[in-house]
Amino acid sequence: MKILHVVIDEQYVEGASYQENVLSKKHVDLGFDTYLISSQSLNGHKYVEPSEYINKDGVKVSILRCSSRKSWYYLFSNKCIGLRKKILDICPDIIFVHNIIFKDIRHIIEYKEMHPEVRIFSDSHRDYYNSPVSVISRVLFFFFYKKRLSRFIPYCEKFWGTTPWREDYLEDVY
Repeated sequence: MKILHVVIDEQYVEGASYQENVLSKKHVDLGFDTYLISSQSLNGHKYVEPSEYINKDGVKVSILRCSSRKSWYYLFSNKCIGLRKKILDICPDIIFVHNIIFKDIRHIIEYKEMHPEVRIFSDSHRDYYNSPVSVISRVLFFFFYKKRLSRFIPYCEKFWGTTPWREDYLEDVY
């Protein structure tokens, strides 16, 4: 069975103890063919170079190029170049989407429409502490993210926050 972890909306940190690291390691330990796709996200003040490698846990990692490096522009229009092709090449049976607010979520939706047997799960690391909840952020959510999210919801079997507080945030804001 092939399991794909998609970490586009946030920075993937190799060797950390974040959920995407721990889950992907556990999937390898259980004998699954495990992949992780991330973007060339901002790491401190520089972008990570695109690459492909197998990490120390045996996860096949692909870091894809971003279409924009301008931080304010990145929020609204950044594309992860090659994401659709990479998903098609891997042909996963299960997709874990780590955080769901990114432009290229449409490629995961398209893949699910082509392969209805695929199971999709998603988590959120957003909460009232690390995410804006002002009127401006709610307007941005309404105009830029709500349509993407509402299109994705029917395809995802389970959403969960990585903490109870994040569960509350998911329910209240999204």
